[in-house]
Amino acid sequence: MESMSKVGGMQSGDGTPEKGDGASESAGTQGTSSSSRQKMLTVTAEIDLIQIVLFVVALVVRLPGLDHPRSVVFDELFFGKFAGHYIQKTFFFDMHPPLGKMIYALVGYWCGYDGTFAFDGIGKEYDASVPVWQMRLLPALSGCLLVPLVYQIILQMGCHQVTGVLGALLIICDNSLHVQSRFMLLESFIQLFCLVSLLSLLKFREKSYSPFSCEWWFWLTLMGITWACATSIKYGGFFTGLFVFVLVLRDYWRMLSDKTLSDRQLFYHFFARVLMLVIVPVVLYVGVFYVHLSILTKSGPYDANMSSRFQASLEGGLAAITKGQPLEVAYGSQITLRRTHGKPCWLHSHNHTYPRWYDKGRGSSQQQQVTCYSFKDVNNWWLVKDPKSDSLVISSPPKAIRHGDIVQLLHGKTLRFLNSHNVGAAMSPMNQEVAAFIDYNFTNGRVQPHNLWRVDIFNRESDGDVWKIIQSQVRLVHVDSKQALKTSGKQLPEWGFHQLEVVTDALHSQNAAIWNVEEHRYTKSPDEKERDQDLTRAELIPTQPTQLGFFTKFWELQVKMLFSQHDANLDHRYGSSPLEWPLIEKNVAYWASEDAMYQIHLVGNPLLWCSGSAVVIMYCGTLSFYLLRRRRLLFDVSDDMWREFVTAGELLLGTYAANYVPYFVVDRTMFLHHYLPALPFMILLVAVFCEHIVKFVSHISPNYRWPKILVLLLVVLWAVSVLATFTKYLDLCHGRTHLTAEKLQHLQWRESWDFIYPM
Repeated sequence: MESMSKVGGMQSGDGTPEKGDGASESAGTQGTSSSSRQKMLTVTAEIDLIQIVLFVVALVVRLPGLDHPRSVVFDELFFGKFAGHYIQKTFFFDMHPPLGKMIYALVGYWCGYDGTFAFDGIGKEYDASVPVWQMRLLPALSGCLLVPLVYQIILQMGCHQVTGVLGALLIICDNSLHVQSRFMLLESFIQLFCLVSLLSLLKFREKSYSPFSCEWWFWLTLMGITWACATSIKYGGFFTGLFVFVLVLRDYWRMLSDKTLSDRQLFYHFFARVLMLVIVPVVLYVGVFYVHLSILTKSGPYDANMSSRFQASLEGGLAAITKGQPLEVAYGSQITLRRTHGKPCWLHSHNHTYPRWYDKGRGSSQQQQVTCYSFKDVNNWWLVKDPKSDSLVISSPPKAIRHGDIVQLLHGKTLRFLNSHNVGAAMSPMNQEVAAFIDYNFTNGRVQPHNLWRVDIFNRESDGDVWKIIQSQVRLVHVDSKQALKTSGKQLPEWGFHQLEVVTDALHSQNAAIWNVEEHRYTKSPDEKERDQDLTRAELIPTQPTQLGFFTKFWELQVKMLFSQHDANLDHRYGSSPLEWPLIEKNVAYWASEDAMYQIHLVGNPLLWCSGSAVVIMYCGTLSFYLLRRRRLLFDVSDDMWREFVTAGELLLGTYAANYVPYFVVDRTMFLHHYLPALPFMILLVAVFCEHIVKFVSHISPNYRWPKILVLLLVVLWAVSVLATFTKYLDLCHGRTHLTAEKLQHLQWRESWDFIYPM
């Protein structure tokens, strides 16, 4: 449906009103004035019944049986669980931005869901408290809305209405889009916002003749809003908006040559674009995280992914570290040292020594192992000692440690000093080994300890030069070697219990060399047994949260999300690479009943996907052919056809590439569903390319109708085959068809498809 206001008037060829006799001119003027008064508040509406029918067809195909299976399907395991965390106000960490999960949480909250269902695994049956149908309805509606959007985009590009119908039907007839829109997943939202962004660009260009009008502002603003929304659901949604933004800038660059526009007008145009396509999206994106962090105020099972400061700001988290405990580290403090950046781990030692020999016959120090351990443990505690004193007890008043002070770190359980020496580390021989010093009496004499460390407070300009718990980010610089304590990022073998290696490095400016104190108490008793009991009872029950500013938490969360590598090395049964996606080399199993007789798999429509991949190649080849011919001043198509063809490639092939190509540089486990944001643009290109072929055939044979009719029949035959293929693979989409081994074999289009065969 579109609303249109029309203002008309007769003009001569030079743009001036045509003149007639006086009576006619007077009557015309009066008639125009009367008409303007009568239509002043009139809105003319145009209803496209075909668009409505297509949407209804999509609803009929997609919506039935949304609550089946009434059990956890694929990534509902995560997104449903996160929705429950919102309702319970419990903090969680996910590498994707939060908007999609917030939408599910909102629907669940409105429907009375209390967030208590335990998402323990795929296939677990939902209990009565989970509004499964309502929560799956939203992605289903989003998937249905793709159909009229594709139709509208094709018409907005100047193509025939039949082409719009073809594109919309192809969206309905893709099995992967069908499956993905029926469950609590995120791709349908991203596809919706990306297509709205592209439609907004086309509408905005259409309104360029009336800049700064209400409609002009509306479509420009909608471009920015949809960019922010797509990015706030998954970072993969960023690229369509970025591509649209580049096209808007390119259009503005061409506008600069328009001599009819003053410098002030050009500035207004530039400011409007920056405001709506940069400032508004950034504000909305930050606003989503503000809501996210405002809701999630309680400690949860994902806290360990965040820094000590972040954890201490949550209710029931690490608040007890700063409540009732000393803020400043002093000589006589008992501390745990956590690596500030990267996966959480704590400086650790245990009563096991390095092996006598490393690989390739290198000798070790045979001293006590020092590692970085990924779990809280009593062996993570260290005592901070003054090298000038034998006392381990806190003085009165406590002597706070400042930037540049020299300390010794005594392991709390084994009472051995943190030490480093001129021995190559086990896994990183270019770095020095770090150990807890054992006073061996070898036949050739005693080994001298090297256990002095200088405290280098990295953030002292903002947090002061006194060593504080949680806040101070410190480097521990070995006094003798001038090297900084760090994690190497490598894992020790079995003799090191597969814990992370700790070494020293001459290069201090590394994130791996930054530590912070997480847990802290003062040593008050000189008795070793009492100290040992204190360390054993060191697990504290948090009470009150500490305060941490929104932007501090926001920035830390961005860094963690963007650089998270939690599944970088995961070898998943259904993982695939971008090169395998266009031809559906691998499927993804979403759900299977206990007896495997009923299954749901993510597979595309093989005929449609292979045709689309072929069209992408054919379009590039045709474009190259046209360009070479036009370079030789040979024009195979009319100027209008050429402009339509180039525009189709610019918009559709461009957005397809923007959503597909970035995954080639992603270093993590990926699946077929990562290709889905690019898929609607490929389908759009297929429909538009079909129209171009029909027009081209008509152009080169204007005196004959049969070539055009033949091409149309081939397109119809292909479309019917796509529909038949879609219905064939519907058995894998709903989980309602009894799948025998023979049936699965019949549906296995590729040998690399991995179905679950019933026993």
